[in-house]
Amino acid sequence: MKLTNEKIEEIRAAINIVDIVSGYVPTLRKRGANYTGLCPFHQDTHPSFSVSAQKQIFKCFACQESGDVFKFIMKIKNVSFIEAVKEVADEAGIILEFRESRSEEYYDENEKLYDINESAAEFYSASLISNPEENPGFTYLKKRRLKKEMINHFRLGYSSTAKKALYKYLTAKGYDPEIAVTLGLLGKDTSGEYYDKLPGRVIFPIFSTNGRVIAFAGRSLDPNVKAAKYINSPESPIYYKSNVLYGLFQAKEHIRSEECVILVEGYMDLISLYQNNIRNVVAVSGTAFTESHARLISRFTKNIYLLFDSDSAGIKGTLRSLDPLIKFGMNIRVITLPEGEDPDSFVNNQGEKAFRDRIKNAVDFLEFQFSVYERESPEADPFKVSEMIRRILRPLTVMPDELMRESLIKSVAKKFDLRESTLFREFDKLLEQTQREQTRRKLPEGEPQEEVKNKSSLPEISKESIIAEKEILTLLLNSTPEVIEFVIDSLVAGEFQIAIHKKVYEKMREVFHEYNEISVPTLLSKFSDKEAIQFVTDISIEKYSISDRWRELLPEKRNDRSAVLRNVMDAIRKLKLSKLEHSLKKLIAKTRSAANDEEKAGIMMEIAEINRNRAAILTEMAESRGE
Repeated sequence: MKLTNEKIEEIRAAINIVDIVSGYVPTLRKRGANYTGLCPFHQDTHPSFSVSAQKQIFKCFACQESGDVFKFIMKIKNVSFIEAVKEVADEAGIILEFRESRSEEYYDENEKLYDINESAAEFYSASLISNPEENPGFTYLKKRRLKKEMINHFRLGYSSTAKKALYKYLTAKGYDPEIAVTLGLLGKDTSGEYYDKLPGRVIFPIFSTNGRVIAFAGRSLDPNVKAAKYINSPESPIYYKSNVLYGLFQAKEHIRSEECVILVEGYMDLISLYQNNIRNVVAVSGTAFTESHARLISRFTKNIYLLFDSDSAGIKGTLRSLDPLIKFGMNIRVITLPEGEDPDSFVNNQGEKAFRDRIKNAVDFLEFQFSVYERESPEADPFKVSEMIRRILRPLTVMPDELMRESLIKSVAKKFDLRESTLFREFDKLLEQTQREQTRRKLPEGEPQEEVKNKSSLPEISKESIIAEKEILTLLLNSTPEVIEFVIDSLVAGEFQIAIHKKVYEKMREVFHEYNEISVPTLLSKFSDKEAIQFVTDISIEKYSISDRWRELLPEKRNDRSAVLRNVMDAIRKLKLSKLEHSLKKLIAKTRSAANDEEKAGIMMEIAEINRNRAAILTEMAESRGE
């Protein structure tokens, strides 16, 4: 599906990014010209996430995620550009009409990744169901008591032991094998030969919330294999492990209807429960449970049941999941199973009714902690008891609901027959400790370091030159068409010394010539590389402050048209002067290594020409100041 550029801009203009983001970032608050809150893309403890209503962009100064409203939806929901546009259009009440031509300028590059994954899923599925009686993958799934309906519903597959089966299939369809390497479908050895990355494994496709194949997990069938039992796809532009829960696409409507979700550890646990009519189930996908997972679940329900294995690893997994869930105000209960059982074995052996009885008997997370820590420290050792109480209280320091927190602290006091006042004092200490840790993680204020790449490749460029170039680019994002045109007519891209500055300026010229203005979202849409996107977002959201002189040129200060243009011209002259001085230093250095007098004389002529140009610019600057 392809969208016209005009339709993209219409959708972008019809929505306020603040309204969209606030639905996912409950901590978003107005601070000055921008909105700040806890970043939804990493475990943020100090508000480092900023949204500009004026520029219609977002930026996290900790993890560096940035972009416009479409990029936000792509990242937060793990969907393609087209799907993000559709969602924003729905919010804006705009009906979309798609074109089918791949030449359309807004063809999403990520579509290629989805296409390859879809083809791989079809290949794996066909490999599983062909000649099932002799297929090791089919035999394994049959042994695990999975019915054909479930195999089809979750699109399970099999990767044969042939080393290049998938490689031949994908290349025959015209796909670039390098992209398949990026997706973890193929590997590449030292001789440059491609090979299948998941041979001899049962394949579990992993879906986005909207049902698109974004990754795979492969389960080995060889008990003697030295590799891991499960291999998961690496992260890619369409797959972020912390933003994905396995089975959510199949379970989301059941979660809404039952008003709760069950979180399990394994793919087979989930599918076995689903087969036994327990369908509001999700699983983590090749990673630990994170705040991003908790945030994703909270979009569908506030009620969660944790169901991990009954062994020590499962108990630890349950305890680790508590903090992010508590932080998002989830109502947490824990389902326990008999020792030696896991969800897959229990539901297959005992059936749906027995499992639903376990759900009814689930305990709240506080009771679960009590039982776990009491088993660890059965003797009444005062030191161990006090440590156990602190471990129980510590997760409550991130709980947003103060009434609930107070009630739970009272429950802990009652459980251990302690005075409530004693527990509240201890909790206050833990809370203060948590806040200190958050403060220590706060990013330092002040001028950020220049890009290492730029400084290492161009160490002789002065700090003043870097600032001058950056200030001109910042001004262009805040100026009227008249000022922008004045700058563009007076300054060529070659006069920028920093590569990223030159690249951004060229795109600014392109955007202005097309739209007679430079909007940040439109400018961002012109870039595909992260460095440029990050730089544009940085200067537009005022991470780099502009000088007081430049602030006088911003739209709200531009009453004196002649003064504005005079100061702009003065800044352009300074940038040009800086470029000349940079060239002069390089030429002087060359004179020291000149091979002969003739070469040296040629260099001296160039130096003389630069000095004449410098003198002319300095004269113009003096005249503009009335000197």
